[in-house]
Amino acid sequence: MNMESLLSAVSDNQRKLICALLDHPEGLMSNQLAELTAVSNKSATMSQEVRELLEQHGLELTIERREGRALWVIKEVPTEITIPRKKLIKLRDCFNQVSKSLDEIRQILG
Repeated sequence: MNMESLLSAVSDNQRKLICALLDHPEGLMSNQLAELTAVSNKSATMSQEVRELLEQHGLELTIERREGRALWVIKEVPTEITIPRKKLIKLRDCFNQVSKSLDEIRQILG
């Protein structure tokens, strides 16, 4: 993730929110975020714009409800998936079956 690129693409208020959240990986409640940044985060537009900007840079903004309040958390989106060998073998077998079925369909429609 290129932090300079992300922060150059946002407004001052969005930058304050993003920096505060990145400094608190455990997340911040809405009221804590507002106190730290002096920025209102109640606007759905603000959260949607921040969410979209973060997604473009490989990050994800989640807003979870906890005890009637919103917890804002920024998480890094994994770029690799690890699949256990047994599941890979099952997937391979499924793909082979699908491939055989497609061949049969082609022959029938031939």
